[in-house]
Amino acid sequence: MVFVGEGFGDTESAARAGAYRDVLEAMEGELGISVLVPYYREFYSTDRISRFGTYINGTYSVAADGGYYYFILSVTPSESFYAQRSEEYIEAIERGDEISRLLSSASAHYRANEDIAALEDVLNALSLSLDGVQGGDVHTPESLLSRAMEYVSNITIGIDEPYGDAICRVSVSRNKGPFPPPVRNGRIDVSYTMMDNSGNLFEDSVSAMSGGNGRFEFNVTNPYMVRRGVLHFSIHLPEDTIEEIERKGGEGFLDPLLELVEERSVAYPYVIPPAFAPEDTIIAIASYMMDGLSVYSDDAVEIFSEQLRTVGLDYDTIAATGEDEREMLASLIRAYPEKRYIVIVYLGVSDYREAFDAVYVRIDGRASIIDTDTGSMIAQRTIFVAEKGEDAESAERLAFERGARIAGGMLLKYL
Repeated sequence: MVFVGEGFGDTESAARAGAYRDVLEAMEGELGISVLVPYYREFYSTDRISRFGTYINGTYSVAADGGYYYFILSVTPSESFYAQRSEEYIEAIERGDEISRLLSSASAHYRANEDIAALEDVLNALSLSLDGVQGGDVHTPESLLSRAMEYVSNITIGIDEPYGDAICRVSVSRNKGPFPPPVRNGRIDVSYTMMDNSGNLFEDSVSAMSGGNGRFEFNVTNPYMVRRGVLHFSIHLPEDTIEEIERKGGEGFLDPLLELVEERSVAYPYVIPPAFAPEDTIIAIASYMMDGLSVYSDDAVEIFSEQLRTVGLDYDTIAATGEDEREMLASLIRAYPEKRYIVIVYLGVSDYREAFDAVYVRIDGRASIIDTDTGSMIAQRTIFVAEKGEDAESAERLAFERGARIAGGMLLKYL
């Protein structure tokens, strides 16, 4: 490590003192530790600093108007020099170097039309910049956030004309020039509404990657996705990195970026045709007590119907009767000869349990889909439900309602 010190003074001695001080101040800037105060006397008097192995390799003085200029050339072995750096300073240098590397990587990804990868590099650099001071070229968190927003602003998501029953074509491009280049390997998040077996709606999402041409196809194949809804396509942000930045940057720091991502997202309404056409299908719900007595549960029928309507399916749903499923099926075929598919939801009370302040009711059941043209069973699923109520009547009602809701959830993948 070589440092050149320069000093000016009325006398040659004063100029020399300034040159030595100049070298020590430069060493402090590189090392991040105090050098001037503890080592000035040793350095000035011996031309050496034993701790660092520093020595003077050359001096030069020249008279000037009003005094003298004095120059010194100091040399320190690099290994012993770097060994004196403070841990904090080393971390700052390493942090600065890593940020510079990430930004170089971002530039390389951008030149390769991999804008999403470039954005992730910048966000990683932003997270690092919030850890503390940097060595070398300083990039502020604000400047890095601005750069990330520029990348987001340049990305355009487009939805082409759909084809097939549940497929749409998506394009990702850079919004630059008359011929926007495709964004290669661009990761896009697709969010939509789902329903579980218990009839609960929730938001879910997956990621899709654009190929070399900046395009990909999204096929709605998940059986529990609502049949009529909206697909939201948005630029992928790495969740772990975003959480780190929000934690380090404080509340509201990332809001401008998140708002911009939402602004640049695209909403696409869709409709998935049901597997069994409503005009060809009748759904019957049968409710039975423990003694085999058929009961009409209007609540169960309405709960089941409402669940299917929630996901965009509208079927004729009735309350069925009959001593057993065979008799029930026969009566439905006679009553609805135009229906090819018959769905039977059979719910029966199988047990009661009385507790101190409640009654527990257990219901067992089945959900079946029958093809009347062939007489074959297309699918069948079993149902088990236990509910409690203040009395037997309220517990039965809750159990039938929940059983109907679960049956609806089970049948979604087939309907």
